[in-house]
Order: sequence, then structure tokens, then C-alpha cells
Amino acid sequence: MKTIPVNKWTITGAVIASILLITIGSTSAGTPETKTKTVTEYKTKTKEIKGDTVYKLSDTCRKALVSSTQNMADFNNLVGAIGDAIVTFSETYSTSELETAVARQQVVIDGMLSAVKQTMACDPTIGQDVTIPGQ
Repeated sequence: MKTIPVNKWTITGAVIASILLITIGSTSAGTPETKTKTVTEYKTKTKEIKGDTVYKLSDTCRKALVSSTQNMADFNNLVGAIGDAIVTFSETYSTSELETAVARQQVVIDGMLSAVKQTMACDPTIGQDVTIPGQ
């Protein structure tokens, strides 16, 4: 068997390269992959208080929430008034309660559309998920 002489710098370079590759490999394997999460905050403030999270709505968002809630209450009341008007009509054939309920209906619908616009002012992304017929 014939022996070929190897330069000591070649061996040293190979050892250093191996150590670097092992170090880089173990470092990258040990580092968890970072993920970027984009969070968009629309006029809402979050405040931490000793383990509890408190959400303080901006005036725009609070107004939208109050308006939407009030419109649902008004709509529920309107449905009841229409039901009462139908009962009255079936007993007396009087249309006065029906006429009043129909007039209130347009006011409630206008309020609902206004509430939708306020809600979209609070969070513009809501418009992607809401379909408003005729708009």
C-alpha cells in the first residue's frame, strides 16, 4: 500500500469546516421557526390589569355597538307591534295599527343602515363580510 502525504493545513481546514457545519446545523435546528402575525388594531385600546384584559372601545366603535344593539331592540319591538296590529286587524278590520307599524318600519330600517355604516367606520374590514341588499 502506498502512502500519500497530506498537507497539515488541508486537514486543519477540513476539521474547521466540519466544526462550522456542525455548529451551524445544530444552531439552526435548535432555533424555532419564527412566524410573523400581522394584527391590525382599529381604534380599540387594550389594557392589561393584573391578569385581566380590559377592552376600552373608541368613541366611534362604542357608538356603533350601542347603535346596533338599540336597533336590534327596536326591531324586536317592531315585530311585536306588527303582530299586535295583525291581531287587531283580524278582530276589528281597523288598519290604523298596521299603518303605524309600517311607518315605524322605515325608521327602524334607516337606523339599521346607519348602524352598519357606523360599524364599518369602527372596523373597515367588516364590509368584506356584510352584504347589504340594494347598496
